[in-house]
Amino acid sequence: MMNDENNLSSVYEEDEDTFEAGGLESASDDINDSGEDAADLDAKMESAIATAQGKREPCRIPRFDASNYILNGQWDADQAEFKKEKPVCTGFSWFDSEQKLYPGLHILAAVSSLGKTSLMWQMSEQIAMGGHHVLYFSSEQTRHELYAKSFSRRIYTNKKYKNVYTAIQIRLGAADGDQALAEQKSDFAKEVEDRLHVYECGGYTTVEDIIDEIDYFMEEFHEKPVVVIDYLQNIYATEVNGRILSDQRFNIDHIVTTLKDYQKQHKLIVIAIASVNRENYMLPVDASSLKESSKIEYSADAIYGLNLALIMDKDFESKSVGKSTKDTTVTDKRRMISKAYEAPVRDIVLKAVKNRFGRASFTVYFTYEAAYDNFIQGSQIAYAARKKALQQEVAKELAGNVSVTSQSKSESKDAKNDPDVNDFMADAFSKKG
Repeated sequence: MMNDENNLSSVYEEDEDTFEAGGLESASDDINDSGEDAADLDAKMESAIATAQGKREPCRIPRFDASNYILNGQWDADQAEFKKEKPVCTGFSWFDSEQKLYPGLHILAAVSSLGKTSLMWQMSEQIAMGGHHVLYFSSEQTRHELYAKSFSRRIYTNKKYKNVYTAIQIRLGAADGDQALAEQKSDFAKEVEDRLHVYECGGYTTVEDIIDEIDYFMEEFHEKPVVVIDYLQNIYATEVNGRILSDQRFNIDHIVTTLKDYQKQHKLIVIAIASVNRENYMLPVDASSLKESSKIEYSADAIYGLNLALIMDKDFESKSVGKSTKDTTVTDKRRMISKAYEAPVRDIVLKAVKNRFGRASFTVYFTYEAAYDNFIQGSQIAYAARKKALQQEVAKELAGNVSVTSQSKSESKDAKNDPDVNDFMADAFSKKG
């Protein structure tokens, strides 16, 4: 039900006929001339508003008295039911060691270009390989695009293959006829079987449409799936009582509340990707970063912020760049961040900013090999080495040298043999210890 205060004007504008039928043809009419007193007029006003907005049946909220709840065995029944819900592993062992997935509403928040979809798709694939059904609701990428990511990653990480391909190269046919693609398609189908389901959401897919599909699935398979929604802000506005919730804040409130109620009812694991404010391009993601709605912060059981490691670096704001003795300027920071986003290998930190299942806050490092949509375990040491190379690039540009582009994959591999980088990594390791 929409808020009367926010929508009263729209009721007047959009339901003029309804108001006229209630005897309100003109606001200037004299009440005494109509033979109606103020009380009758107020009653008709309320009736017109109720008719325009729709009526809602009273909803009783379940009440549980402590003594009855504990002594009548309901606590024990709820306890036994909860213990049946085994946590799900994501397939990223370093993340699972911190936090497995429990039934609840989980939010993954990040700015663009950090690989949110690639991370969630890889995680979905690994969960399905672990024996769980995954329903992946994709609003931006097709099944063809998503599976091309899988084949690209699998060929890239399998050392026996001579040639590697990006997802777009695979879709364009560059790998057609290569035994590597044929083998990985076959192996993928055997490992995942029928447990990974892609739903291609249209531009008008609502949260109610998504819930209907989950219901259909559970009726057919008689299993509770892991649900992934990619992503919240792309779910279409819902029609409530004949009106579209065109205000984005109201719409996100409705989506999150509906998802949380449904998740709680069925004890599901629901993971939703959320975009964040543009201001967070240079700031770590926190609860205040989430767009449009505080409902995300309050309703979610866990919120994970995906950040460039550079942005999470405590030294980033105070350390000098190049030969300058001054603090890093905003312009210099933007240069470094831009290059970090564009690099073929990106250091990513996932930080839990809210967590009802364990430690309130924790961080895990990922390395994102963007060209091949591959997330592997990262580390502070590997990040330190790449940060040094990044600083050197920016320093050369600031010194007036020719623009230096991001390292290629081959240059990245050669970096581990660089004495300067090795010395820097050894120094970072000793400091960490």
